[in-house]
Parts: sequence; C-alpha cells; structure tokens
Amino acid sequence: MVANKNSDMASCTSVAEAFAHPLPQIRQIHRNLADELDEKKYRLRNAVGGNYRQLLGTAETILEMSDMMQTIEEKLGRIGQACAQRTVENKSSSLVRLHENHKKIKIENNLHWWAQTKSLEMCAVIMGRLLRKKDVSDESRAKSLVTAAKVFVISRLLTGSLGETLINRDQSDQYLVEKIGKKLEILRLRLLNAIDQILRCTTLESREILVQALVALSLITDLGAEDVLKHFLCSRMEAMATLSTDSTVKRNEKLVKALILYAMTLYDMKTILPRRLTENLAVLKVNSLLMDKTIRDLEELRLDEYDKWFRKDIIQFTPRMRHDDVDGAQAAGLLEKWDQKAVDVLIQGIVKALESENDLKTVVEMRTKMLEVWLKEGNKVRGLDLLVRMDRFRSSLNSRIYKILELRIGMLKSIGMELETTISSWKTGVHDKPDSLWDSSALNIDVSNGAEAFKQMVLSRMHGRNDSLSKTFKKYQSWLRLYDETVTIISQIKRQRWEDCLEDISNDVGPQMLNDTLSVEDAQLLENHLRILLRKAFEELHKQIEALLHAIENRDHISQISAYLIRIVRDVRSEFPDGEVTKNFGVALLTPLREKMVPVVVKDHLPTFVKSACSGKIVGRSLWEGDPQLPLQPSPAAFKLIFKLVQTMGELGGDLWCPATVLTLKKYVARDLSYQWAQALQITADETGEHSCLGVDFDANDNSAKELMIQAMFDYYLILKNVFSAPNLGSETTAALEVLIGSRADLNSELQLRIFEASKEYWKRTSLLFGLLM
Repeated sequence: MVANKNSDMASCTSVAEAFAHPLPQIRQIHRNLADELDEKKYRLRNAVGGNYRQLLGTAETILEMSDMMQTIEEKLGRIGQACAQRTVENKSSSLVRLHENHKKIKIENNLHWWAQTKSLEMCAVIMGRLLRKKDVSDESRAKSLVTAAKVFVISRLLTGSLGETLINRDQSDQYLVEKIGKKLEILRLRLLNAIDQILRCTTLESREILVQALVALSLITDLGAEDVLKHFLCSRMEAMATLSTDSTVKRNEKLVKALILYAMTLYDMKTILPRRLTENLAVLKVNSLLMDKTIRDLEELRLDEYDKWFRKDIIQFTPRMRHDDVDGAQAAGLLEKWDQKAVDVLIQGIVKALESENDLKTVVEMRTKMLEVWLKEGNKVRGLDLLVRMDRFRSSLNSRIYKILELRIGMLKSIGMELETTISSWKTGVHDKPDSLWDSSALNIDVSNGAEAFKQMVLSRMHGRNDSLSKTFKKYQSWLRLYDETVTIISQIKRQRWEDCLEDISNDVGPQMLNDTLSVEDAQLLENHLRILLRKAFEELHKQIEALLHAIENRDHISQISAYLIRIVRDVRSEFPDGEVTKNFGVALLTPLREKMVPVVVKDHLPTFVKSACSGKIVGRSLWEGDPQLPLQPSPAAFKLIFKLVQTMGELGGDLWCPATVLTLKKYVARDLSYQWAQALQITADETGEHSCLGVDFDANDNSAKELMIQAMFDYYLILKNVFSAPNLGSETTAALEVLIGSRADLNSELQLRIFEASKEYWKRTSLLFGLLM
C-alpha cells in the first residue's frame, strides 16, 4: 500500500496535485525531492573533478616529453663530436694497451692468490693429518705436534697476506678463505688441547717429549721461555686441581695421579725444562721457518713451486719468541711460588676426597699408596726435603683416620640409645620374658653346617637373651667386629715397611727413619687415640646406664628392668675390646642393679612364711627324734619359702644368679626376714608374764608354745644359718632374733647346737634341690 502511495506522488504534475494529498505524504514528497537533488549534485561534482584531473595529467606528460627530447638532442650532439675519426683511433689504441697491462697484473695477482690459497688449504690438511695420528709413540707424537705448530705459524702468515687483498676478491674467494680460517682455528684448538694433554700426562716415555710440547706451545702462542714455563706450571696446577677434586668413583686413583704430577713437575723444573727449553727455542731462530727441513719435507705444501709467489716477509720469517728470558734462578723462583700453592691444592684434594669416606681400610690403603708414590717420585728430585712435604700429606691423611676412629668408637652410643628406647616402651611379658631352652620352636632350627644356628640358640637362651636383648647384643657385637677390624688395620700399619720406596737414595732419609715415623710412630699415635676414644665411649655408656638406673627408681617394673640391664652389662663385659681400658665398666652399676632386682624374687614370700611360722600349729611333730625330742626337718612353711624363692629365681632367669647376685639376695632375705620375724614375735612382757605372736597368746609354761619356738629355731638355723648364710652376713637383728627364739624355746646351748647340726645336715641332703642358692 505504501508503494502505491509513492507511485501516486511521483505521478504528480503540479503543486496542486501534490497538496491534494494528506500532510504526511506531502512531507515525504519533500524529503524525496531533496534527496534526489543532493544525489544529482554529487554526481555532477565528481564528473567535473575527474575531467579536470585528466587534463592536468595530459599537460604534465607533454612537459616531460619536451625535457626528454632536449636531453636526447644534447647527447646526440656530444656523440657526434666524439665519433671523429682521429679521436676514435686514439682511444682505441689506448684501450688496447690498458687491457694488456690489466691482464698481465691480474694474472700475476691471481697466481699470488691461488699459490697462497692452495698452500693455506694444504696447511689445514697437513695439520689435520698430524693431529689424527694414532698408535704412535709419545716421541713421534711430540715431533708431530712441533711440525703442526710450524705449519700453523705458516698458515697464520699466509692468512695475513691474503687478508690484505681479500677485499678485492669476489665473494667465492672470500668465502673460501673464511672457510679455511675457521678450519685452522679448530685445528689450533685441537693442537693446544693435544699439547695440554702431554703437559698433564703422568706416563710419558721421555722428558724430551715434554720439551717438544712446550716448544710447540711457544710457536703457536709466540710466548717466550719464561711465559711458557708459567703456562706449564699453570697447566700442571689445573690438572692437579681437577684430579684432586674429582667426585667420581676413581677419585682416589686420580688423587694419586695428582701427587705423581706434582712430583714430576718438581723433577722437570729442577732438572730438564729451563735449559732444554731454551736450547730448543734458540734452534728455531737460526733459519727462516720456510727453510726448516721438516717443513721442506712436507710434499703437500709444494714449496718448491709455490714459495716464489709468497711475499718476501713470509719467506724470510723467523720465529720471534724470546728464548733467553729465563735462567736457573728465575725458574727456581717460579717453582717455589708454584710449589706452595700446589701443596695446598693437594692437601685440599686429600681432605675433600676423604671427607665423605668412612671406610677405614680404604683410607689406610690410600695413605699407603700416596706415601709410597711420594717417596718413590720425590726421591728423584735433587735437593728436595722429602719429610717436610711428607709430613703435611701424612698429617691430612692421619687426621681423617682419627675422624673415622671417632665415628667407629662413637657408634657405641647406639647401645645406650637402644636401651633407652627399650625401657621407655617396656612391656611386661615381652621385654622381661626369657625364651625357654625347651621351647618347641627350637625343633625347627636348621642343624646344617655343624648346627651353628642351633648352638647359637642354646647359648642365647642359656644367657636369657630374648628378642629385645638379642637385638641390643647383636648391635654390640657388630660394633665389636668394627673395633676388631680397626685394631687389625692399625696393626697392619705398624707392620708396614718402606725400604722398597728408597731404592735409589738421593736424600738423607733412611729406611729406618721412615719405618719409625710412618709405621711405629703413627701406629702408636692411633693406638693411643683409640684407647682414649674407647675409654670415653665406655664411660659414656656407663653414664647412660646409670642415668637409666636413676630414671627407673619409681617404675613398677624396676626389678625386671634391672635384670635386663644386668644382662646387658654382663654381655658387654663378657666381650670387652680392651681389658685394661674398659675393665671398670659396669662394676659400679652391678650392685645397685642387683639390689633393685632382688625384691621381685622375695615379693610376698617372707610375710607368708612369717605368718605361717607364727600360726601356732606344728606339722610333723610326730617326726621329732632324740631325747628330748627335737625336729629333724623344717616346717612346711620354711620349705615352701625356700622353694618359692628358688622358683621365682628360675622364672626371672637362671643366668642372673652369679655368686655376687645370690649373696645380694641372701643379704636381703636375712635382713628383711629377721626384721619381719622379730616384728611378728613382738614380745611384750606384762605383769602376767604372757607374750603374744600375731594375736596368739603364749604362756611361758605352755609346751605347745615352746614346741612352736623349737620348730622356729630349726627353721631359723636352716634359713638364716645355712640357706641364706654367708661370711660376714650376720647383723644385730639376726642375732637378736636367735636369742629371742632361743629364750622362748627354753633351750640350752647344747640343745641349740643339736638343732643347728640337724638343720645343717638337712641342708646338706637337700641343697641340690635348690641349686640356684648354692
């Protein structure tokens, strides 16, 4: 519908027709007319501008063509003037002469260029061939290096000559010279590396090889004799430092090589190098380098054809390095400064190589090897004090041995740490339970190879070693094996002899002096140090056990822990490493340990016996004999007391009851039993003359009371005078108890003696039943 309206408005031919439409349509007509007008103006403006620019371009083209025509006319005029017959003839003849001269010069320049370029290229080929030689003697190799150095000097001269005319050559020639130069630089580095390998070598066939290598170095670097010697010493120092600080598996071998290199340097500088180096450098300066026989013999250079195209300065070149700038005194000064630093490098290498080495045998072997090498190689040097440097090497080596001794002996601390761990985690029935000798698990033990495992099991169980105790004891045995190995190695040092190291004696050092210093003296120092360390280690272990003893004062299982510690001390003392140094270990600990262990044996047995002994009943009265009738055997309570004590002793471990421990038990029983028995009797005399025993009234005239005391007298004699008796074991309480029971039993001395003899006879018959108390 909108399209129809627009078409209607476009068909309007007069204003009246347009205004006949509604106002919005009139406004739309106005806008359409304005847009059409603007569009036509824009098109007209573009058409006018394009035509104008086209006209300007045409005008400029016309002007340029006019200038070009003028220039052409001028050039054609000059050409016409130059094309005169005489002028053309003169120019033609001059051009011919010029071309002939240029051709001749170019040919000569090309011949110079290609002769030198070819020689330069062959220098690279010859150097490569000389450096690739394999499987030749060191002497041939050294001569090849000198020849290669001479060839390199020639190549350097040729490179300089070619470089002056290189800018006038084409790109291909420049590239060729650049390529050969890079190849020669690589060969130079290879040559320097080969020389350095000879300088650092420890197995040269002849010292002359070293001289030739230094001559080659001087040729390459233009260094004088003094600078060459400085480079030589610096190279040796670097080689020693590299070998000394090597961290590979074979570092000990390389350290020995460093020592050999050090001794060889002293020998070379004192004996060979200054004089021979000066002589060889002087020979090089006699004739020009191209006249040298070794150079003329190199067919690849073709000097008979090419040298006429070389520059005069190349043909007449003579090496310019100084050969007379060092004498013996200067060389000695250089060596002295180097020597001080070299020894420090070796010492640092020894210290670094050994700082992580804890194997004593390896360190001692290294000590032997290094001292042997030093004595053999250093003995070749004139005027050298072997002992001064040897003492420094020896001191650094021995220092590490001392450290290893400290580490090895210090491992005894692990025993104390193991004890602390076991006691801190103590479990009843685990740590205090000894393995039975008759346990069925013993049937499964392998009995091959002489039943070694079975025998070890029997020994361990006989000594009360359970798993926790065996673990600690095995640690001690491992430490002991380490100690025995240490003693063996020190004895080997003591037996070492050094006569073979001084076959050619050139110093005031005799074999006996070396043996006294390196074997006897060092071994004695090590033995003394070992004894000191051993004493300190066992004193420390003693203090650790003593501290544990104080720490368990209030523990519930103090008796069982004391038994455990007694076994540890006993096992350690049974395998002492050095009786004189360690004989006092644990002695002061045993008595308090036994005193703390004994109460677990006694426990409630004494109160039970005392209560039964005062019960007022006599079992076995009908078995009394004699006139008057007296007992011939103890009361059941007394027998049970002895039996229970022995049974408890066996449960704790039969290995614990040595005579000293049994004596401690006897003292404890005698003291406590006397006190408790006397307390139980509690005699309280009153006006009626009656007495009481644990609540039971006794009348002095009552026969049953007397008979009870008579039986008590027999029990007293059996227990305190036979079973638990020992020299100097009596006490006031025991004596008072005897008097008390005797007075209550109303027995004279003769009857008391009868009872004592009867108890003694009874113990004689039955003592074997209670073997632990014997």
